[in-house]
Amino acid sequence: MSAIPVLPEEILQLVFSYLDVGTFDDSSDGKNERLSTLVRISYVSNTFRRVVRLMLYRTLGIEDWHLERRRNLLRTLLEHPGTGKLVQHFHSGDWYTRPGHDQRNEPPMPLSDDMKAVLLPCVDVIGLPATLAYRLRWELEQGIEDAETAMLMLMMPGLRLLELRCPHGYVHSLVHAVLPHAFLAELIEVSVSSESSYPLFLVDLAPLIQLPTLRSFKGDNVSAHEVSTKGIGRGIPSLKQLHLDSCPLDENSFEAVLHTYPGLESLFWSADANMSYHTRYNKIGIILRSSGLRMKDLHISVGSTDYDHLFPGPSASLGNLRELASLQHLHVTYGGLLGEPSDASLSHLTNILPFSLQTLFIAKVESHELGRSYDLYINIDAASNFDMNILELLQDERYCGLRSVKFERQGAFTFRDEATEAGWELGVISKLNSLCRQC
Repeated sequence: MSAIPVLPEEILQLVFSYLDVGTFDDSSDGKNERLSTLVRISYVSNTFRRVVRLMLYRTLGIEDWHLERRRNLLRTLLEHPGTGKLVQHFHSGDWYTRPGHDQRNEPPMPLSDDMKAVLLPCVDVIGLPATLAYRLRWELEQGIEDAETAMLMLMMPGLRLLELRCPHGYVHSLVHAVLPHAFLAELIEVSVSSESSYPLFLVDLAPLIQLPTLRSFKGDNVSAHEVSTKGIGRGIPSLKQLHLDSCPLDENSFEAVLHTYPGLESLFWSADANMSYHTRYNKIGIILRSSGLRMKDLHISVGSTDYDHLFPGPSASLGNLRELASLQHLHVTYGGLLGEPSDASLSHLTNILPFSLQTLFIAKVESHELGRSYDLYINIDAASNFDMNILELLQDERYCGLRSVKFERQGAFTFRDEATEAGWELGVISKLNSLCRQC
């Protein structure tokens, strides 16, 4: 039998990548088979083992409240020193915190004696403050899952992407307490979600958000309301992308967030219709023109603007965005962009949009959002005026970089022939009108 040719490890990694197990949420049928094949390959030689280990441990995940898998992972990292450094992407589902801080209040399941014998001495060499080390050791002895999750955080210094589905009472958890001491020097992306009926607060996540290497943060059911009063801390110029879903939006929080992250280039801010706070688009526009000049991607989707009736016409919209000369992608509601859909108050898109724009998405008009009796879906005159406004934008040569315009509305775009003549292709899927520039 001929010897296996000696190939650079980079080439082997490329070959084996066809068997990559993918991300944690990969649910394809062949994932387990690919995983088994990679494990078998690792037995071929030491070289193969080194390459495969990088792939096997690059992405790890634990489902909600899966205590057995969490402890198996912890045991693996303890028995194979150095393995934790290979983990680049870690997803942790919901876990149990200390009784009294957790709505479930289920009794902990103690660790086995041999697990304690290996795990407890590790606490002394991590370098935590004495009081925190004492708490960690005590909760490990009690078998509290929160302490085991905290140990995992401390054993993965090479993390680049961290996803946490936080339990109720997260701010009182050990995970929250040890993160500032976790030496996450390579972490560039964090995603946090809360399934609790009580949202997390952005200010409570400061230990994660203040990491100097962080480039992207995504929060689901995370409120920014207290940022304006409590603050997050020092400005974080490294953060480029901020994604806040199901987050109440008010102008004070919006301004505080932009001041805290002066280098922000991409902002996604979405609030449900039943959020208790209300958005005044004109105030948001003023803040953008003052602190959002570096913005490239802006998505604002809110469910209530009940105060807009106090600011009739264009003053209820974002106003002139021409100063945002770096803006390439804009997603906003009709009311947020144009205000009143009537002849007297309709702003011309060619007067307010920056020439750098590449994609424009105008979300549907909701009656509860506008707080008025009209509805663009059934107001034919308003729809015609709106379509003429869109056509002017399509025909304006100053927007040569614009590639896509989409808007949600019942009924197709009125000026189909004129748009085609200007070099645009029209498509309609359900209530979504899509105009794409023909190459």
